[in-house]
Amino acid sequence: MKKIVLVLSIGWLPAFFSLSAQEATQNDDRFPAYQVDNQEFLSNVYVNEISSVAFHHFIKAYADIEGEKWIKTDQGFTVVGTNKHSALFDVLYNNKGAFQRGEKYHRASFMSADLRKMINRLFSDFDILSVTEISNPVNETFGVEICQYRLERTIEIAHGEVRTLTEFINPDLSQPERGYASCLVRRLSFC
Repeated sequence: MKKIVLVLSIGWLPAFFSLSAQEATQNDDRFPAYQVDNQEFLSNVYVNEISSVAFHHFIKAYADIEGEKWIKTDQGFTVVGTNKHSALFDVLYNNKGAFQRGEKYHRASFMSADLRKMINRLFSDFDILSVTEISNPVNETFGVEICQYRLERTIEIAHGEVRTLTEFINPDLSQPERGYASCLVRRLSFC
């Protein structure tokens, strides 16, 4: 079950976040703008309805997120936004304001040096396309898309272990240049 959720998160998050991030930067009547400590944010509820516990945790843990949008749901609060490196965020709090999970989707160029070293050591011939970080109060898991010639893999890194979740071989690519170009085109399309 965990594998399915991670694969779905990695596959669907870019599309979800691109829409959510675009909406987060637009102010409309459904999401009035509020200002706290010279920082503006949007919400579909009045600011006094947002859990103060969730709000304070978010400000401390995700200080680099800009133009976030708070959305009240049946399960609690979802916060979406971006940072200056174009990383996309989705953070979930329950109705009492307790942190449930955070997801960060970004390009490989902004991944941590330690994570990059680990992936390059294990998959030295692969290019890193994108990284999804999923954290909860207990642990942190990374989903990484890597590519080499005709082969694309999604790997999971959790608790110091690396597993391959999906693997795709494109039989239409018969020349290494085309395979590498395919990886490059996919990487540039995320920029």
